[in-house]
Amino acid sequence: MAIFVKTEQPVTNTDLDEVQRKFGFSFPVEFRDHYLKQNGGRPRNSLYEKDDTVFVVSAFFPIKYGNCLFEDVVRDLKEQEAFPKYLVPFADDPGGDHYCFSVREKDAGSIWIFRWDYYDDPKRAVEFLAPSLNEFIESMAGEVL
Repeated sequence: MAIFVKTEQPVTNTDLDEVQRKFGFSFPVEFRDHYLKQNGGRPRNSLYEKDDTVFVVSAFFPIKYGNCLFEDVVRDLKEQEAFPKYLVPFADDPGGDHYCFSVREKDAGSIWIFRWDYYDDPKRAVEFLAPSLNEFIESMAGEVL
């Protein structure tokens, strides 16, 4: 299992169900499993490489407890016209871009990054990273010094 530091107190299935109802989506099973074990936090191995690009994962947003809450980020981004409605943000990078999972039927649970520098060009702003949260986390390596 991947190591996360600075996690918040644990959440329950009831907590996750409340968030789903509030925002009208379903968490992927892998996401639920991960958050029941580790609520938010910083991955010890925080670098994800794809096609010669290295992505840095700063932190996963905690649910219910702590700062920069998942619920607040989702609420704020739902109000942003440029942010795709099929993506749910769960983490960020040092530059403020967002790692997300898809809630579209055709690729539910897949992991994407939304880059704010290209918010006005959807083809450049959204990039597929991994087919699932587990594959995304398991592929992360290295630490940012």
